[in-house]
Amino acid sequence: MLQTLACQRETLRLARFVALVLVLIAATAPSRAATLDLMFVMDEAGGLSSADFFLQKSFVRSVADGVAVDVPFGADGLRSGAVAYGSSARRPVSLTGDASIFDNGVASILQAGGARCVSCALDEARSHLAGAGRSSAPDVIVLLLSGLSNVGTDRFAGAVASAKAAGIGLIAVGVGNADPVQVNAVASSPNDALFVSSWSAASGIQDDVVERILVRVPEPIPEPATLGLLAGGLLLLTGIAAHRRRSNRRDLTAASP
Repeated sequence: MLQTLACQRETLRLARFVALVLVLIAATAPSRAATLDLMFVMDEAGGLSSADFFLQKSFVRSVADGVAVDVPFGADGLRSGAVAYGSSARRPVSLTGDASIFDNGVASILQAGGARCVSCALDEARSHLAGAGRSSAPDVIVLLLSGLSNVGTDRFAGAVASAKAAGIGLIAVGVGNADPVQVNAVASSPNDALFVSSWSAASGIQDDVVERILVRVPEPIPEPATLGLLAGGLLLLTGIAAHRRRSNRRDLTAASP
């Protein structure tokens, strides 16, 4: 009888150890990476000095780097691209999961000049996300505006509405003489409209932009195997606890006069 009890206790200890190991493995196992399709819409109008345009490119690259800390670049992670706009819009950097391609692509953009057509830029970014984006990834556009958008103004409201109707998160950054009415109109919410006095001061809102991007990224989903390990460990621990309760009741019954 004593040998049987000792054997049962040893089995329970082993089972508890195995259960704890399963739970620990599940807690530290990797999850499916978070995904994000991110487009920067950059102001290259002629009213922007070449020095400020350089600072804008540095800002875009720094924001992308900040996002990549939580959502690393990759086919199943962050993909980012850039649209540049003056009187019209173009896409010098298509969505890519390669950090080097994005970084070098933004760094090599040459300022085309012209006026400002925000509606053209939003339509270009939305169209690219619709065609090249992933259904599993949230879409975010970061619009950078350094002055008044004065081209395509009749399409401005429609371009903003189309982007929002497509489920795209819109973050608008107004720099210097940007029109607050236009910046607020583009932003998905008042909290998504940010303002800074100059491009030389833009680094001060970099973390704020990163935060507003990341809030749109769902938490990573644990792999099915990880969930299986966790469930197995918890079930085993539950079984051990139930066995102990039954054993305690038997002991109490046996000890009763």
